Amino acid sequence: MKPSRSVPISYVLPSWLRVPVLPIFIGTEIRAIFPAWLLALLLLAVAPLLGEWPAHIAVTLGYAFGCAALGSISAGHDFVHRTLGMILSLPVSRERLWWTRLCVALAGMTILALLAGAQLHLNRQPRLTSRELNWAVIFFLMPVLSGVFVAPWLTLLCRSALAGAVFTFALPFLFWVLSELIAMARFGFDYGETIEIENFKTGVFGLLLLAHWVAGGVLGRGKFMRLEAIEGRVGELLLPRWLSRRSPAKSVALSPKRGHPIWQLVKKELRLQTMAFATVGLFLLIGFLLWMVHQFRPDLDSAYIDIPTFLYVGLVSLLIGAVASAEERLLGTAEWQALLPMAARAQWAVKVGTVLALVVVLAAFLPAYLVHRVSWGNQFKDGMLPLAIPFAGFATALATMSLYFSSVCNSGLKAMLVSLPAGVGLLALTGRAAEKIHAALRSAEASVGATIWTRLTEWLSLLLLAGLFALALCFAFVNHRSAERGSSRIWRQLGYLIAYAALGTAVFYHLSFIYLASNVSF
Repeated sequence: MKPSRSVPISYVLPSWLRVPVLPIFIGTEIRAIFPAWLLALLLLAVAPLLGEWPAHIAVTLGYAFGCAALGSISAGHDFVHRTLGMILSLPVSRERLWWTRLCVALAGMTILALLAGAQLHLNRQPRLTSRELNWAVIFFLMPVLSGVFVAPWLTLLCRSALAGAVFTFALPFLFWVLSELIAMARFGFDYGETIEIENFKTGVFGLLLLAHWVAGGVLGRGKFMRLEAIEGRVGELLLPRWLSRRSPAKSVALSPKRGHPIWQLVKKELRLQTMAFATVGLFLLIGFLLWMVHQFRPDLDSAYIDIPTFLYVGLVSLLIGAVASAEERLLGTAEWQALLPMAARAQWAVKVGTVLALVVVLAAFLPAYLVHRVSWGNQFKDGMLPLAIPFAGFATALATMSLYFSSVCNSGLKAMLVSLPAGVGLLALTGRAAEKIHAALRSAEASVGATIWTRLTEWLSLLLLAGLFALALCFAFVNHRSAERGSSRIWRQLGYLIAYAALGTAVFYHLSFIYLASNVSF
């Protein structure tokens, strides 16, 4: 065997600067959660550069969803990498392995909490009373406690890291609505806002949080102690047995069903979106409960349903795109899909069409109808279509971007975590660009009136964005049909996308702003 002629770069560093050697169990857990932790840390770090509202969204997602993702990955990365049987067969007690995973995840969450706390301190929040400060500390630590105790339990229960992260993130919203309903049952439907009632509601909400933290910690440990390496489909959201039970006569020797191949592919794509359908059901449940609360509390601010609806549009769009390609790779079905007697382009067209159709229905028209019909504010009552069209455009852009990242990831949760900072950045960039374009168009129309050039300017940016997303879908198709995951191809594709964006910006400038500058003095 020829000796190696190269040494690691750490060889030139002093011994006190080299990374210390960690036990194999701790190193394995750090390696499992490190990509998710790094993405959440990046989202928190760049939050101040995104503007006011995108910064709030970035801090919320980076801290809250990041903690939920760390807890889910710490308990469920064996489902993703299919190493559960090997881990359970090691000559190490499960107790030690369980606490090692929780401690490593807690260390990562602590760093995220410190960075999020620094962001809140820099915002110069007003001085709080002692009671408000206590509740502020509880709300601030809520993502960490939920990520440590609840996310691992839900991940083991569903046998899916993505399901554990999404449900952990959504449960506190459900508990808040339940506290309002319990307060109405206790004090009557027409109760007023008093200190006693506020203390009761916050107390009920705190008890619900504490109960699900304790239950998650106890049941999660018990679930891990009894965990079995069950062969079968991996990474799928599993329902309880009483919801998915079949009679023995129907579960034995089922004959294959015949149908049109396109319809069979559509059904396959719909089965991949189980987590998206579960998220939609949870959103509808929370929306219905909020509507019930408003029926007896007309003074309730409509922001309680409007803001979660807007947050739902972004999350479910990213979720639908994230699971479309990566979950096939996780389930082990992506390779043999290429052996089907159907062109790969036709299969990809069915996948993209199903994803975009689901996004338009579930992330555009459904929330637009809910906000228009259920929301009690006066801001979105002009009609459902004026609200559904912007939702559809924004959701389609997010789903397309997430589908590209899904084509280069091996699990839906990884694609979701990569898509979150990219989605927040896309929101900030498009928001600022739209403000400048609209301001320039308003100035031009006020000075020279509406011309064909001002109308073309309105559509030119949309056409350039559509071309960018079409190019991203072409690259995603290349990644989806290839089993090779080389970084050189990904960097080359990102370079092409950046070059297209730069070229499109230059074309847009020459065709619009030069004309506007010659007619309007800014």
